[in-house]
Amino acid sequence: MKKIKAIGAILILMLTCSAFAQSNEDKEAAAAEHILCYAVANGDEPTFLSIMLYHPPTDLNYSCNEEGHTPLQYATAGGFSFMVETLVKAGASIDPLSLILAINKDYLDIAEFFVSENVNLCIPFPNSKLGQPASRYAQSEEMKTLLKNAEKQADLKTDSVGVCEVRQTDTH
Repeated sequence: MKKIKAIGAILILMLTCSAFAQSNEDKEAAAAEHILCYAVANGDEPTFLSIMLYHPPTDLNYSCNEEGHTPLQYATAGGFSFMVETLVKAGASIDPLSLILAINKDYLDIAEFFVSENVNLCIPFPNSKLGQPASRYAQSEEMKTLLKNAEKQADLKTDSVGVCEVRQTDTH
């Protein structure tokens, strides 16, 4: 853990050094995005906070890798609740994969936060406007109960085979 913090501190120093940033805002922004991805993937809160306070990306829904994973997805997969909440409050969109990660890993606190943020509880099928209720992905009884209650409160309608219609949202 000390090694991770040391690397994070070095990356922050590099970001602020003129040799790295070269007074070019685009390079600085790209570096901040890479460092933020590193921080959320490794649970490095000091580095995460430094980037979010001093060099926050203008768009938090960017891809950290070739597969298109976002900082929110990395934070959710790691179970880093503080980072998840901070990213969403700063403008990151809660996408279906982030919700599925929280459900499958049984991160009840993150799932509760997503529900409190009015997340879309109909997980879409690939390339479709139809999907399944989030509760169908839950394994623990606590998670099922949380999601079923949220689906009921959101008035999520399903057909006779349990398919729901994905609602369009502006922010999540």
